[in-house]
Amino acid sequence: MDCYFITKESLKAGTIVECEPIGLLEQDEDGEVDHKVLAAMPGQEVEVGQGLLQELRDFIYAVFAPFPDVCVRVGRLLPREAALQHIEACREV
Repeated sequence: MDCYFITKESLKAGTIVECEPIGLLEQDEDGEVDHKVLAAMPGQEVEVGQGLLQELRDFIYAVFAPFPDVCVRVGRLLPREAALQHIEACREV
């Protein structure tokens, strides 16, 4: 299960932080489901809307730009409940 940690805080690589799911990003890679849980620090306000979706799309497409053979599709932002269901489904595997 993949997760994007959404914060404005400056964190060093390897820092362990407490987080909670705030949404789920639909994503497919080469036709396979590869959704991403979105998480934030407890109590931190994050607007899960079109602005965040566009930032994530820009980031993901930039990461995959050097790999033109990989077909990536970024879909919708789903609510926290969808993230919780995805986490539970991953635990069952």
